[in-house]
Amino acid sequence: MAETDSSKLPKMSEAMQTEVAQRAGLKHVETLEKNVLPTKQDLQEERNREDLKKGIEDFDKNSSLRHVEAEEKIVLPTTQDIISEKTPKMAAEFDKTGLKHVEPIVKTGVEVIDE
Repeated sequence: MAETDSSKLPKMSEAMQTEVAQRAGLKHVETLEKNVLPTKQDLQEERNREDLKKGIEDFDKNSSLRHVEAEEKIVLPTTQDIISEKTPKMAAEFDKTGLKHVEPIVKTGVEVIDE
């Protein structure tokens, strides 16, 4: 580590030097921890939480709830939906051996009509 020249370092003011010197003469004092009491709002929130938990634990489902029959609504797909789902599979499994070879005829000529 390089040594620094003490003349280049910043100097403390006289007031700061006397303050630092006086700190050596201070006496030790015991620190007291303060117990912070909960506020009125903290107590209210805690009571609300406890009441909610107690209400959940003491809930009587037989007196408060009614029995309801569950109705399942199942909508069956239409025949059109089934056909559209099968189309890609049928195209992939298509048997080409039953097809006959056909020569395509390409017509590109343009006929001119004389007037």
